[in-house]
Amino acid sequence: MILNYNIHSRVKIRITNPPNEISNFLEQELNEFSVTSLDKSDIDINFVKEIKIPLSSIKLLKNFYYDNQKKYLFLEHDGKLISYCIDNFCDGYVSINVEYGFSKWFILYAIEKSLYVLMGKKECCMLHAGAIVRDGITTVISALQGGGKTLQIINEVSNGAEFLGDDLIFVTEKGECLSHPRGVNFNQFHGKYYNIASKIHWKSLNLPNKFKWIFSKERVKSLISRSDLKPTIRLSLSNIFTSIHLPKRVKVDNLHVRIHALSDNHKANVWNDLKYCNFLLENMRYEVTSHITPYISALISCNDEYIVNILSYIHDIEAERKRILLCFLGSVSKKLEWY
Repeated sequence: MILNYNIHSRVKIRITNPPNEISNFLEQELNEFSVTSLDKSDIDINFVKEIKIPLSSIKLLKNFYYDNQKKYLFLEHDGKLISYCIDNFCDGYVSINVEYGFSKWFILYAIEKSLYVLMGKKECCMLHAGAIVRDGITTVISALQGGGKTLQIINEVSNGAEFLGDDLIFVTEKGECLSHPRGVNFNQFHGKYYNIASKIHWKSLNLPNKFKWIFSKERVKSLISRSDLKPTIRLSLSNIFTSIHLPKRVKVDNLHVRIHALSDNHKANVWNDLKYCNFLLENMRYEVTSHITPYISALISCNDEYIVNILSYIHDIEAERKRILLCFLGSVSKKLEWY
Protein backbone atom coordinates (compact mmCIF):
# COMPACT_ATOMS: atom_id res chain seq x y z
CA MET A 1 0.00 0.00 0.00
CA ILE A 2 1.16 3.52 -0.81
CA LEU A 3 -0.41 6.72 0.54
CA ASN A 4 0.27 9.95 -1.35
CA TYR A 5 -0.34 13.47 -0.07
CA ASN A 6 0.19 16.77 -1.88
CA ILE A 7 0.26 19.65 0.62
CA HIS A 8 -0.92 22.68 -1.37
CA SER A 9 1.33 21.72 -4.32
CA ARG A 10 4.32 22.69 -2.19
CA VAL A 11 5.36 19.60 -0.20
CA LYS A 12 4.63 16.05 -1.38
CA ILE A 13 4.58 13.07 0.97
CA ARG A 14 4.77 9.38 0.03
CA ILE A 15 4.11 6.70 2.67
CA THR A 16 4.92 3.10 1.79
CA ASN A 17 3.60 -0.09 3.43
CA PRO A 18 1.87 1.49 6.44
CA PRO A 19 0.00 -0.93 8.74
CA ASN A 20 -3.79 -0.50 8.85
CA GLU A 21 -3.81 1.41 12.14
CA ILE A 22 -1.29 3.96 10.84
CA SER A 23 -2.99 4.15 7.44
CA ASN A 24 -6.35 4.94 9.04
CA PHE A 25 -4.74 7.48 11.37
CA LEU A 26 -2.88 9.33 8.62
CA GLU A 27 -5.92 9.29 6.35
CA GLN A 28 -7.81 11.13 9.10
CA GLU A 29 -4.98 13.64 9.54
CA LEU A 30 -4.15 14.30 5.89
CA ASN A 31 -7.25 13.20 3.99
CA GLU A 32 -7.83 16.60 2.37
CA PHE A 33 -4.45 16.34 0.62
CA SER A 34 -4.76 12.73 -0.56
CA VAL A 35 -3.90 12.09 -4.23
CA THR A 36 -3.63 8.91 -6.28
CA SER A 37 -0.02 9.43 -7.38
CA LEU A 38 2.98 11.78 -7.18
CA ASP A 39 5.59 12.66 -9.77
CA LYS A 40 8.12 13.04 -6.94
CA SER A 41 8.18 13.31 -3.17
CA ASP A 42 9.76 15.65 -0.65
CA ILE A 43 9.10 13.37 2.33
CA ASP A 44 9.35 9.59 2.00
CA ILE A 45 8.19 7.41 4.90
CA ASN A 46 8.83 3.68 4.63
CA PHE A 47 7.55 1.07 7.09
CA VAL A 48 9.95 -1.82 7.61
CA LYS A 49 10.24 -4.89 9.84
CA GLU A 50 13.57 -3.96 11.36
CA ILE A 51 15.99 -1.06 11.63
CA LYS A 52 19.56 -1.62 12.75
CA ILE A 53 21.65 1.08 14.38
CA PRO A 54 25.21 0.97 12.97
CA LEU A 55 27.90 0.23 15.56
CA SER A 56 29.71 3.38 14.48
CA SER A 57 26.75 5.56 15.53
CA ILE A 58 27.19 8.10 18.32
CA LYS A 59 24.89 7.62 21.30
CA LEU A 60 23.68 11.13 22.12
CA LEU A 61 20.97 10.15 24.63
CA LYS A 62 19.84 6.81 26.02
CA ASN A 63 17.33 6.43 23.14
CA PHE A 64 18.87 8.75 20.53
CA TYR A 65 21.73 8.01 18.12
CA TYR A 66 23.50 9.76 15.27
CA ASP A 67 25.33 8.03 12.42
CA ASN A 68 27.70 10.78 11.28
CA GLN A 69 28.90 8.74 8.30
CA LYS A 70 25.56 8.06 6.58
CA LYS A 71 23.82 11.05 8.20
CA TYR A 72 21.04 9.19 9.98
CA LEU A 73 19.30 9.95 13.26
CA PHE A 74 17.79 7.04 15.24
CA LEU A 75 15.14 7.32 17.93
CA GLU A 76 13.99 4.40 20.06
CA HIS A 77 10.56 4.42 21.70
CA ASP A 78 8.90 1.50 23.51
CA GLY A 79 11.39 -0.91 21.95
CA LYS A 80 10.77 0.28 18.37
CA LEU A 81 12.96 2.43 16.12
CA ILE A 82 12.49 5.27 13.69
CA SER A 83 15.34 6.57 11.51
CA TYR A 84 15.51 10.01 9.96
CA CYS A 85 17.92 10.56 7.08
CA ILE A 86 19.32 14.11 6.99
CA ASP A 87 21.80 13.53 4.14
CA ASN A 88 19.68 15.58 1.72
CA PHE A 89 17.99 17.77 4.29
CA CYS A 90 19.46 21.01 2.91
CA ASP A 91 18.17 20.05 -0.54
CA GLY A 92 14.61 19.87 0.79
CA TYR A 93 14.29 16.09 0.95
CA VAL A 94 13.57 13.89 3.98
CA SER A 95 13.62 10.09 4.16
CA ILE A 96 12.18 8.32 7.21
CA ASN A 97 12.13 4.59 8.00
CA VAL A 98 9.77 3.30 10.69
CA GLU A 99 9.57 -0.09 12.36
CA TYR A 100 6.12 -1.64 12.53
CA GLY A 101 4.60 -0.93 15.93
CA PHE A 102 6.19 2.49 16.35
CA SER A 103 4.00 5.19 17.93
CA LYS A 104 1.68 6.87 15.42
CA TRP A 105 2.07 10.18 17.26
CA PHE A 106 5.84 10.27 16.74
CA ILE A 107 5.23 9.62 13.04
CA LEU A 108 2.81 12.57 12.91
CA TYR A 109 5.34 14.74 14.78
CA ALA A 110 8.05 13.78 12.27
CA ILE A 111 5.78 14.78 9.36
CA GLU A 112 4.72 18.10 10.88
CA LYS A 113 8.20 19.11 11.98
CA SER A 114 9.48 18.32 8.49
CA LEU A 115 6.63 20.37 7.01
CA TYR A 116 7.57 23.29 9.25
CA VAL A 117 11.03 23.46 7.69
CA LEU A 118 10.17 22.49 4.11
CA MET A 119 7.23 24.89 3.76
CA GLY A 120 9.57 27.71 4.77
CA LYS A 121 11.39 27.11 1.47
CA LYS A 122 8.10 27.20 -0.44
CA GLU A 123 7.08 30.77 0.43
CA CYS A 124 4.89 29.61 3.30
CA CYS A 125 5.02 30.10 7.04
CA MET A 126 3.44 27.51 9.32
CA LEU A 127 1.61 29.04 12.29
CA HIS A 128 0.36 27.60 15.57
CA ALA A 129 -3.10 28.97 14.87
CA GLY A 130 -6.55 28.15 13.59
CA ALA A 131 -8.68 29.86 10.99
CA ILE A 132 -12.33 30.15 10.00
CA VAL A 133 -14.36 31.97 7.35
CA ARG A 134 -17.68 33.56 8.32
CA ASP A 135 -19.78 35.61 5.87
CA GLY A 136 -16.78 35.89 3.55
CA ILE A 137 -14.49 37.24 6.30
CA THR A 138 -11.46 35.11 7.17
CA THR A 139 -10.09 35.26 10.71
CA VAL A 140 -6.85 33.67 11.90
CA ILE A 141 -6.74 32.94 15.64
CA SER A 142 -3.45 32.28 17.40
CA ALA A 143 -2.80 31.49 21.05
CA LEU A 144 -0.33 29.68 23.25
CA GLN A 145 -1.09 26.07 24.20
CA GLY A 146 -4.28 25.93 26.24
CA GLY A 147 -5.31 29.40 25.04
CA GLY A 148 -8.81 28.32 23.95
CA LYS A 149 -8.51 28.72 20.18
CA THR A 150 -9.85 25.21 19.43
CA LEU A 151 -13.03 25.73 21.45
CA GLN A 152 -13.57 29.13 19.84
CA ILE A 153 -13.17 27.66 16.38
CA ILE A 154 -15.47 24.70 17.11
CA ASN A 155 -18.11 27.16 18.34
CA GLU A 156 -17.74 29.17 15.13
CA VAL A 157 -18.03 26.04 12.96
CA SER A 158 -21.11 24.87 14.89
CA ASN A 159 -22.71 28.19 13.88
CA GLY A 160 -21.95 27.74 10.20
CA ALA A 161 -18.38 29.01 9.76
CA GLU A 162 -16.05 27.40 7.24
CA PHE A 163 -13.04 25.57 8.68
CA LEU A 164 -9.37 25.83 7.67
CA GLY A 165 -7.73 24.37 10.78
CA ASP A 166 -7.76 24.55 14.56
CA ASP A 167 -4.08 24.24 15.49
CA LEU A 168 -1.77 24.47 12.47
CA ILE A 169 -2.22 26.51 9.29
CA PHE A 170 0.02 28.07 6.65
CA VAL A 171 0.15 31.71 5.57
CA THR A 172 1.80 33.34 2.56
CA GLU A 173 3.37 36.73 1.91
CA LYS A 174 0.34 37.57 -0.26
CA GLY A 175 -1.90 37.55 2.81
CA GLU A 176 -3.41 34.14 2.18
CA CYS A 177 -4.21 31.31 4.57
CA LEU A 178 -3.66 27.75 3.36
CA SER A 179 -5.66 25.16 5.25
CA HIS A 180 -4.48 22.25 7.39
CA PRO A 181 -7.73 20.61 8.63
CA ARG A 182 -6.10 17.78 10.58
CA GLY A 183 -7.73 15.87 13.44
CA VAL A 184 -8.94 17.85 16.44
CA ASN A 185 -8.10 16.91 20.05
CA PHE A 186 -11.40 16.87 21.92
CA ASN A 187 -10.95 17.21 25.67
CA GLN A 188 -13.32 17.20 28.60
CA PHE A 189 -13.37 21.01 28.81
CA HIS A 190 -14.89 21.11 25.31
CA GLY A 191 -18.18 20.16 27.00
CA LYS A 192 -20.98 19.06 24.67
CA TYR A 193 -18.58 18.66 21.75
CA TYR A 194 -16.52 16.19 23.77
CA ASN A 195 -19.66 14.16 24.50
CA ILE A 196 -20.59 14.09 20.81
CA ALA A 197 -17.02 13.10 19.85
CA SER A 198 -17.06 10.32 22.48
CA LYS A 199 -20.21 8.76 21.03
CA ILE A 200 -18.93 8.94 17.46
CA HIS A 201 -15.54 7.54 18.46
CA TRP A 202 -17.10 4.66 20.42
CA LYS A 203 -19.38 3.67 17.53
CA SER A 204 -16.41 3.63 15.13
CA LEU A 205 -14.49 1.04 17.19
CA ASN A 206 -14.71 -2.69 16.61
CA LEU A 207 -14.96 -5.00 19.64
CA PRO A 208 -11.18 -5.51 20.21
CA ASN A 209 -10.55 -1.76 19.96
CA LYS A 210 -13.43 -1.07 22.35
CA PHE A 211 -11.57 -3.15 24.95
CA LYS A 212 -8.32 -1.30 24.15
CA TRP A 213 -10.10 2.01 24.65
CA ILE A 214 -11.63 0.93 27.97
CA PHE A 215 -8.22 -0.15 29.26
CA SER A 216 -6.20 2.67 27.68
CA LYS A 217 -3.37 4.19 29.71
CA GLU A 218 -5.26 7.45 30.25
CA ARG A 219 -8.37 5.66 31.55
CA VAL A 220 -6.33 3.37 33.82
CA LYS A 221 -4.42 6.36 35.24
CA SER A 222 -7.73 8.12 35.83
CA LEU A 223 -9.09 5.11 37.77
CA ILE A 224 -5.93 4.77 39.86
CA SER A 225 -5.89 8.45 40.78
CA ARG A 226 -9.69 8.45 41.25
CA SER A 227 -9.85 11.38 38.90
CA ASP A 228 -12.86 12.18 36.73
CA LEU A 229 -10.51 13.33 33.95
CA LYS A 230 -11.54 11.81 30.64
CA PRO A 231 -9.04 10.85 27.89
CA THR A 232 -8.47 12.98 24.81
CA ILE A 233 -10.33 11.93 21.66
CA ARG A 234 -8.75 12.66 18.30
CA LEU A 235 -11.38 13.11 15.61
CA SER A 236 -11.87 14.93 12.34
CA LEU A 237 -14.23 17.88 12.74
CA SER A 238 -16.11 16.70 9.65
CA ASN A 239 -17.20 13.63 11.63
CA ILE A 240 -19.21 15.93 13.91
CA PHE A 241 -20.32 18.60 11.45
CA THR A 242 -21.09 16.56 8.34
CA SER A 243 -21.98 19.59 6.21
CA ILE A 244 -18.74 21.42 7.06
CA HIS A 245 -17.08 23.39 4.25
CA LEU A 246 -13.28 23.15 4.02
CA PRO A 247 -11.77 25.89 1.82
CA LYS A 248 -8.13 25.34 0.92
CA ARG A 249 -6.89 28.87 0.21
CA VAL A 250 -8.43 32.19 1.26
CA LYS A 251 -7.41 35.82 1.72
CA VAL A 252 -7.08 36.74 5.40
CA ASP A 253 -8.97 39.75 6.75
CA ASN A 254 -8.50 39.56 10.54
CA LEU A 255 -5.86 38.29 12.96
CA HIS A 256 -6.66 37.64 16.62
CA VAL A 257 -3.99 36.62 19.12
CA ARG A 258 -4.49 35.65 22.77
CA ILE A 259 -1.80 37.06 25.05
CA HIS A 260 -2.99 35.54 28.32
CA ALA A 261 0.50 34.37 29.33
CA LEU A 262 2.25 37.72 28.96
CA SER A 263 2.92 40.09 31.85
CA ASP A 264 0.98 43.28 32.61
CA ASN A 265 3.89 45.32 31.23
CA HIS A 266 3.08 44.10 27.73
CA LYS A 267 -0.56 45.09 27.99
CA ALA A 268 0.22 48.80 27.95
CA ASN A 269 2.02 48.53 24.63
CA VAL A 270 0.43 49.13 21.25
CA TRP A 271 1.44 46.22 19.05
CA ASN A 272 3.03 46.83 15.69
CA ASP A 273 3.58 44.24 12.96
CA LEU A 274 7.04 43.32 14.26
CA LYS A 275 5.58 42.52 17.68
CA TYR A 276 2.85 40.37 16.13
CA CYS A 277 5.50 38.70 13.98
CA ASN A 278 7.74 37.86 16.93
CA PHE A 279 4.83 36.47 18.95
CA LEU A 280 3.65 34.26 16.08
CA LEU A 281 7.16 33.00 15.32
CA GLU A 282 7.98 32.21 18.95
CA ASN A 283 4.61 30.54 19.44
CA MET A 284 5.24 28.31 16.42
CA ARG A 285 8.83 27.52 17.39
CA TYR A 286 7.70 26.38 20.81
CA GLU A 287 5.02 24.16 19.26
CA VAL A 288 7.61 22.58 16.96
CA THR A 289 10.41 22.11 19.50
CA SER A 290 8.52 21.30 22.71
CA HIS A 291 8.57 17.54 22.01
CA ILE A 292 12.17 17.40 20.81
CA THR A 293 14.14 19.94 22.87
CA PRO A 294 16.44 17.31 24.49
CA TYR A 295 17.27 15.84 21.08
CA ILE A 296 18.06 19.24 19.57
CA SER A 297 20.34 20.06 22.52
CA ALA A 298 22.10 16.70 22.17
CA LEU A 299 22.69 17.26 18.45
CA ILE A 300 24.10 20.73 19.02
CA SER A 301 26.42 19.48 21.75
CA CYS A 302 28.01 16.80 19.52
CA ASN A 303 29.78 19.57 17.52
CA ASP A 304 29.43 17.72 14.21
CA GLU A 305 30.28 19.86 11.17
CA TYR A 306 27.32 18.57 9.14
CA ILE A 307 24.91 19.32 11.97
CA VAL A 308 26.36 22.84 12.18
CA ASN A 309 25.65 23.29 8.46
CA ILE A 310 22.06 22.12 8.93
CA LEU A 311 21.56 24.53 11.81
CA SER A 312 22.84 27.34 9.61
CA TYR A 313 20.44 26.24 6.86
CA ILE A 314 17.52 26.27 9.32
CA HIS A 315 18.60 29.72 10.54
CA ASP A 316 18.38 31.01 6.96
CA ILE A 317 14.90 29.53 6.59
CA GLU A 318 13.88 31.23 9.84
CA ALA A 319 14.93 34.57 8.35
CA GLU A 320 12.86 33.83 5.24
CA ARG A 321 9.90 32.81 7.41
CA LYS A 322 10.09 36.15 9.23
CA ARG A 323 10.11 38.03 5.92
CA ILE A 324 7.05 36.08 4.71
CA LEU A 325 5.19 36.71 7.94
CA LEU A 326 5.88 40.45 7.96
CA CYS A 327 4.54 40.66 4.38
CA PHE A 328 1.49 38.67 5.45
CA LEU A 329 0.84 40.95 8.42
CA GLY A 330 1.14 44.03 6.23
CA SER A 331 -1.78 42.82 4.12
CA VAL A 332 -4.14 41.91 7.00
CA SER A 333 -6.84 44.55 7.54
CA LYS A 334 -7.52 44.16 11.27
CA LYS A 335 -5.31 42.83 14.06
CA LEU A 336 -6.34 42.40 17.66
CA GLU A 337 -4.68 41.20 20.88
CA TRP A 338 -6.88 39.54 23.52
CA TYR A 339 -5.79 39.53 27.15
